[in-house]
Parts: sequence; structure tokens; C-alpha cells
Amino acid sequence: AFATERWPLFTGTPAVAEAIAEAARAGAAAAPEAPIVGSDRDAKLVDSAKRNAERAGIGALVTFACASLTDARPPAPSGLVVVNPPYGRRLGDPRHTARSYRDLGQALRARFGGWRAAVLVPARTPPIALGLPVEGRFPLTNGGLRVELVVCAIPGAAPRS
Repeated sequence: AFATERWPLFTGTPAVAEAIAEAARAGAAAAPEAPIVGSDRDAKLVDSAKRNAERAGIGALVTFACASLTDARPPAPSGLVVVNPPYGRRLGDPRHTARSYRDLGQALRARFGGWRAAVLVPARTPPIALGLPVEGRFPLTNGGLRVELVVCAIPGAAPRS
């Protein structure tokens, strides 16, 4: 089921809703044009992501690995790396925030040069903390917390594996 099926636009037109849902299902079943790789340094989170992908019917389309960002290898010469780094309580001492984001920016430059990055950060974190050219900022909520998805260009070319 899709949440859009409950929108007023679709409730009175079940044929339109079904046509849109069928088109979405057909598109979701197609193989991605680029590799999709997910990783986390916590093996339990990787296992959870694998189970979620299987439940969603896309398990065969995504490769998962237990690895930290500093060990990650880009699967292609260019792409988008999406990062949900620790923040708030998960980060611990708030005085380490600036250093943590600076280290994240350095790791992205070292591993994913020539890519773009989308990094989820607390709403009050200045995007300059990553040390990467910011292309866009998108306010969101994550678990009830105000956050921003900061999209950055990562200078340089990706290193050869």
C-alpha cells in the first residue's frame, strides 16, 4: 500500500490510484542503473537493513557490508554517498561535534572524491563544519528531531581501489 492512496485526489478515483501504484511497482522491480551499497560499522544495524531490504523486495538489488566510512570503497567512479552520522546523544560530548564533522568531511574527501554527499545533521549544525562545498540544505525531522539534509560536492577524484 502507498500513503498517497489515502490522499483526497485518489480516494474518489480508484482506477487512477491503481494505475499509479502499478507504475510504481513496475519501476521498483527494475534493476538500478548504479550500484546501491549500504554499510555501517555496527553488524546488528547491517543485519537489520538486510532484513528490511528483503521485506521491501529489494534485497537482491542492494549490497550490504559491515564497515566504517573510513574503510568504505566507492563502488563506482562517481555517485551519491548518503551519511547519517551520530549526533545528539549518540555523539556523546557536544564539544566533540565540530571535530567529528570535520573528520567526516576529511574521510569523504579521502574516499569519495568526485562524488556528492548527502549528510544528515542536527538543524543547528553549520554545514561549513564538514569543510565541503554545500549545494543545498533541506530541513527534515528524524525521530522527532529537527535535522537538515546537507548536500555537498566532494572535491577531487575518487581514489582507485
